[in-house]
Amino acid sequence: MTQEQALTTLGEIKEKWNQIQRGIDVSKLQKELDISVSQSEQPNLWDNPSEAQIILKKVSHIQKKLDDIQSIPDNIDFIQQLIQEADVDYSEELMSLESLVNSYWHCLLYTSPSPRDRQ
Repeated sequence: MTQEQALTTLGEIKEKWNQIQRGIDVSKLQKELDISVSQSEQPNLWDNPSEAQIILKKVSHIQKKLDDIQSIPDNIDFIQQLIQEADVDYSEELMSLESLVNSYWHCLLYTSPSPRDRQ
Protein backbone atom coordinates (compact mmCIF):
# COMPACT_ATOMS: atom_id res chain seq x y z
CA MET A 1 0.00 0.00 0.00
CA THR A 2 1.41 3.34 -0.99
CA GLN A 3 1.51 6.31 1.33
CA GLU A 4 -1.20 8.02 -0.74
CA GLN A 5 -3.46 4.95 -0.55
CA ALA A 6 -2.89 4.73 3.19
CA LEU A 7 -3.80 8.38 3.66
CA THR A 8 -6.95 7.87 1.59
CA THR A 9 -7.92 4.84 3.66
CA LEU A 10 -7.23 6.74 6.87
CA GLY A 11 -9.37 9.62 5.62
CA GLU A 12 -12.25 7.20 5.00
CA ILE A 13 -11.78 5.75 8.49
CA LYS A 14 -11.86 9.25 10.00
CA GLU A 15 -15.07 10.10 8.16
CA LYS A 16 -16.75 6.90 9.30
CA TRP A 17 -15.59 7.49 12.87
CA ASN A 18 -16.97 11.04 12.84
CA GLN A 19 -20.36 9.69 11.78
CA ILE A 20 -20.20 6.88 14.34
CA GLN A 21 -19.43 9.31 17.15
CA ARG A 22 -22.62 11.22 16.38
CA GLY A 23 -24.60 8.01 16.93
CA ILE A 24 -22.95 6.93 20.18
CA ASP A 25 -24.31 8.16 23.50
CA VAL A 26 -21.26 7.87 25.76
CA SER A 27 -23.09 9.12 28.85
CA LYS A 28 -25.74 6.45 28.37
CA LEU A 29 -23.06 3.78 28.04
CA GLN A 30 -21.34 5.06 31.17
CA LYS A 31 -24.64 4.93 33.10
CA GLU A 32 -25.24 1.36 31.89
CA LEU A 33 -21.73 0.44 32.99
CA ASP A 34 -22.20 2.02 36.42
CA ILE A 35 -25.45 0.11 36.93
CA SER A 36 -23.92 -3.18 35.79
CA VAL A 37 -20.83 -2.70 37.95
CA SER A 38 -23.06 -1.95 40.92
CA GLN A 39 -25.00 -5.16 40.23
CA SER A 40 -21.75 -7.11 39.96
CA GLU A 41 -20.66 -5.89 43.39
CA GLN A 42 -23.73 -7.21 45.17
CA PRO A 43 -22.88 -9.84 47.80
CA ASN A 44 -25.54 -12.22 46.48
CA LEU A 45 -24.32 -12.01 42.87
CA TRP A 46 -23.47 -15.70 42.62
CA ASP A 47 -26.76 -16.90 44.12
CA ASN A 48 -27.90 -17.10 40.51
CA PRO A 49 -24.80 -18.12 38.48
CA SER A 50 -26.39 -17.68 35.05
CA GLU A 51 -27.56 -14.14 35.91
CA ALA A 52 -24.11 -13.36 37.37
CA GLN A 53 -22.45 -14.42 34.12
CA ILE A 54 -24.79 -12.19 32.13
CA ILE A 55 -24.02 -9.21 34.35
CA LEU A 56 -20.25 -9.78 34.16
CA LYS A 57 -20.34 -10.19 30.39
CA LYS A 58 -22.33 -6.98 30.13
CA VAL A 59 -19.75 -5.13 32.24
CA SER A 60 -16.96 -6.46 30.04
CA HIS A 61 -18.78 -5.60 26.81
CA ILE A 62 -19.64 -2.04 27.81
CA GLN A 63 -16.16 -1.41 29.20
CA LYS A 64 -14.59 -2.60 25.93
CA LYS A 65 -16.88 -0.34 23.96
CA LEU A 66 -15.98 2.67 26.10
CA ASP A 67 -12.28 1.82 25.84
CA ASP A 68 -12.58 1.61 22.05
CA ILE A 69 -14.41 4.93 21.88
CA GLN A 70 -11.65 6.59 23.85
CA SER A 71 -8.76 4.93 22.00
CA ILE A 72 -9.85 5.23 18.36
CA PRO A 73 -9.06 8.97 17.99
CA ASP A 74 -5.59 8.38 19.48
CA ASN A 75 -5.05 5.43 17.15
CA ILE A 76 -6.05 7.56 14.16
CA ASP A 77 -3.51 10.21 15.15
CA PHE A 78 -0.81 7.60 15.79
CA ILE A 79 -1.33 5.90 12.44
CA GLN A 80 -1.32 9.24 10.65
CA GLN A 81 2.10 9.89 12.19
CA LEU A 82 3.29 6.42 11.15
CA ILE A 83 2.19 7.02 7.57
CA GLN A 84 4.28 10.20 7.47
CA GLU A 85 7.39 8.23 8.49
CA ALA A 86 9.37 7.00 5.51
CA ASP A 87 10.58 3.60 6.72
CA VAL A 88 7.73 2.45 8.97
CA ASP A 89 5.35 -0.40 8.16
CA TYR A 90 1.91 0.83 9.22
CA SER A 91 -0.24 -1.62 7.26
CA GLU A 92 -1.06 -3.92 10.17
CA GLU A 93 -2.09 -1.04 12.45
CA LEU A 94 -4.13 0.56 9.67
CA MET A 95 -5.98 -2.68 8.88
CA SER A 96 -6.65 -3.29 12.57
CA LEU A 97 -8.06 0.21 13.02
CA GLU A 98 -10.16 -0.10 9.88
CA SER A 99 -11.59 -3.39 11.14
CA LEU A 100 -12.42 -1.91 14.54
CA VAL A 101 -14.10 1.18 13.08
CA ASN A 102 -16.00 -0.97 10.56
CA SER A 103 -17.39 -3.12 13.39
CA TYR A 104 -18.94 0.01 14.93
CA TRP A 105 -19.98 1.27 11.49
CA HIS A 106 -21.96 -1.89 10.75
CA CYS A 107 -23.53 -1.76 14.21
CA LEU A 108 -24.53 1.87 13.66
CA LEU A 109 -26.09 1.03 10.29
CA TYR A 110 -28.31 -1.60 11.88
CA THR A 111 -29.27 0.34 15.01
CA SER A 112 -29.79 3.88 13.74
CA PRO A 113 -33.26 5.02 12.77
CA SER A 114 -33.79 5.61 9.11
CA PRO A 115 -34.57 9.12 7.84
CA ARG A 116 -38.14 7.93 7.28
CA ASP A 117 -38.40 6.95 10.98
CA ARG A 118 -37.27 10.40 12.08
CA GLN A 119 -40.20 12.17 10.37
